Amino acid sequence: MARNDPMMRFRAPEELKARIEQAAAKNSRTLNAEIIYRLDRSFAESDPPWIAHTRKDALEFQLVQAESKLKWLSEKWNDRLATGKPIGNLESIMYESDISSIEDSILFLKGKIKEIEDL
Repeated sequence: MARNDPMMRFRAPEELKARIEQAAAKNSRTLNAEIIYRLDRSFAESDPPWIAHTRKDALEFQLVQAESKLKWLSEKWNDRLATGKPIGNLESIMYESDISSIEDSILFLKGKIKEIEDL
């Protein structure tokens, strides 16, 4: 935030001001920084999850999707194994290929997220 950003003044109940001051102290932020952080988060949380505000947001959303798909696929495979029916080579190869592909995607996304965090 820059000094030339627009200035806003508003009234707030004393209890709310005290809560914001406590949160700011706990999070090692100024009162202004805490207010900006919380306002920004409130807008981000109300946006649909597919709206990415940053490249990191987009990558993290893709990571959640990949991890969910991996979990779902693993559960389906375990359900399939639990039936006790014979598993064919093609079915096994397809499963292993899908799992490997998703795991590679997860590693790639985690690497890209780390690159952004390290900037």
